[in-house]
Amino acid sequence: MNEYPLQVIRVVDGDTIVADVALGFGVTFSGCYLRLLGINAPERGTSGATEATQYIVGRLANAKKTTCKSSRKDKYGRHVADVFVDGESISEALLKAGLVEVYK
Repeated sequence: MNEYPLQVIRVVDGDTIVADVALGFGVTFSGCYLRLLGINAPERGTSGATEATQYIVGRLANAKKTTCKSSRKDKYGRHVADVFVDGESISEALLKAGLVEVYK
């Protein structure tokens, strides 16, 4: 699985972001919806949703390097991806912080 640099455009919620993904050779996939691999965050409007979203925003604020490894598309057409902020999986960080559950 290849790792691609990305620029986050916005954080949708605690398990989805929108990003421009650099595919190489000057090609960029703009506005790509990325579903974070292996986690399920509380839905918007429910307890814990804002905290999970803000955690991602905070981690991205000072990031020096953001990359992803995409594995497949989900039933909604989003690319399921492990997103790394300065080398650490954001999914694993959210799990360690107790803000999300393992996706079943």
